[in-house]
Amino acid sequence: MRCLEWTNAFDGVLIWFTTFGYFNDVQNAQVVQHSARALQPGGRLLIEQMNRYALVRGGQPSKYVVTRGNDLMIDRVEYDALSDRSVFIVRDGRVKRSNFFVRLYSPAELTALLSEAGFRHRTMVVGTI
Repeated sequence: MRCLEWTNAFDGVLIWFTTFGYFNDVQNAQVVQHSARALQPGGRLLIEQMNRYALVRGGQPSKYVVTRGNDLMIDRVEYDALSDRSVFIVRDGRVKRSNFFVRLYSPAELTALLSEAGFRHRTMVVGTI
């Protein structure tokens, strides 16, 4: 994702399921720039990410529970100035904790990234997480 080598190769690029924002700001901008280069003229880029405003409105932390067979995943999402996200996973009675962050861009910040990468037409849909 950070080093797409294609030029004018695709009709669309999908950055789906909150996979955008795991890198530092410079690398995230490069992902958008490389995506722009990989698109054919008229191609489209779709970026899906969590809505940080919905996280703040919904109260902290947000919690999601998923079960698959004997596995239980509890995903606790907290928002602070650094956009931290904490994940707690319980498997076979053992707890595995991992912490990672996802940079959640505002609509204005995404617009700036897209403009800097050469995108002229932007449609942004903002919904809940």
